Amino acid sequence: MTKFERQAQSQPKHGPPSVSSAPKATLLPTSRPEWKGTGRSKKAVRRPAVPVHSPAQTLQEQILPTQLQQLILDTIRATFPASNDFDALKPALREIKDSIAQHDFNKAFATKELLEAYAIRWSPSRALAYANVLAWVLQEMKGDGWVERCTCPDGQNQAKVVCFGRGGAEFMALAALTKHLEPGKTDDAGQPPPESVDEMLQEVGSPSTAESKASTRSTARLKIATADLANWSNVISQLHSSLTTPRPLSKYATAKARASNAAALSSEDLNWTSTGLDILACGTQDLSALIGADPVLVTLFFTMSELYSRSVARTTRFLRHLTATAPRGTLLLVLDHPEASVTTNTSKMDNAEEEKTYPLHWLLYQTLLPRRAPAVNEENTAQEPQWEKLVEDHNRLYKLTAGLRYPGSLENIKFQIHLLRRL
Repeated sequence: MTKFERQAQSQPKHGPPSVSSAPKATLLPTSRPEWKGTGRSKKAVRRPAVPVHSPAQTLQEQILPTQLQQLILDTIRATFPASNDFDALKPALREIKDSIAQHDFNKAFATKELLEAYAIRWSPSRALAYANVLAWVLQEMKGDGWVERCTCPDGQNQAKVVCFGRGGAEFMALAALTKHLEPGKTDDAGQPPPESVDEMLQEVGSPSTAESKASTRSTARLKIATADLANWSNVISQLHSSLTTPRPLSKYATAKARASNAAALSSEDLNWTSTGLDILACGTQDLSALIGADPVLVTLFFTMSELYSRSVARTTRFLRHLTATAPRGTLLLVLDHPEASVTTNTSKMDNAEEEKTYPLHWLLYQTLLPRRAPAVNEENTAQEPQWEKLVEDHNRLYKLTAGLRYPGSLENIKFQIHLLRRL
């Protein structure tokens, strides 16, 4: 018997397996792959995006009584009957919005109808916000010279306010402030408004109140001067007439309502002027004539961003002229959109233009509070700063009081606020 060859019998029938059919093992890398050699480049490290934290929002304190805020709305409604039909105003409002978006302010306020439509739609909410901000400033700035003149009960020293931009909302806010400062007023903030205009007049304006304030003050508490590219004198004149004239009552009004039907303010309470003036074309002589020799309150409410949109250089020049003409002790109050910014075109060496964006408050303080070493005059004495910052808040909210009534839209107002004093 032949020897059994186990090895030969174990060979596969069709020969040894080919290399391609051999099982393939998957090798796991032991380290992160990277290029080696002269062309090696370091892999970029992905970092998480740095979160941008907006400043915390501050709620504007409600200072004015609810009845007084409702009086503002009722006065605007009574002055402009077109406010009762907002559908008819929509074409005019659309034209105003489109013109402002294109920075064409001459077109936005070209006619009497457009001015009144703007006053009907946007002045009510802003007037309420402005009035509460102004009352808050008086509360926070006790001891300031201008504030002392404004709040003086005998009215011997008249306080002046110069408003750059618009006019209707500013005038109504200052009228409400005058009413708020009357002697004998009651603070009822947070209380529901009266059920009718007649009831409101009984509480806010009465003959006894008018007589008492007339006997304690010999001059108007406030002197108001407004200046804007558009002339708001007709709008302000109508509002002033509504405030100083007793309201017409229904034939069904009660005897008590008729007996207490008095004007909200007397004609002597507010001394006002309104001028159509291109602010950016003002020189020092124009501003000096407008401001006067005594300290004033200068307001720029939602105006700075519009001025910068027209020309950064001319707006900067206006602020410098304002600094040169404002008497010592003048207060400057600026309100504007919370995230307002200004985009400028900067020429480069190759005549190309590069866009740069600056926050509005940065441009404002660069002009009024420049961050550079003080200059030295011939006597080797450092020049003193010309403005002092009192309040700076970049994110504030005025929230409407519940229960206010107006036929049109009312909205909460978001704004940044800056208050400075001339040194």
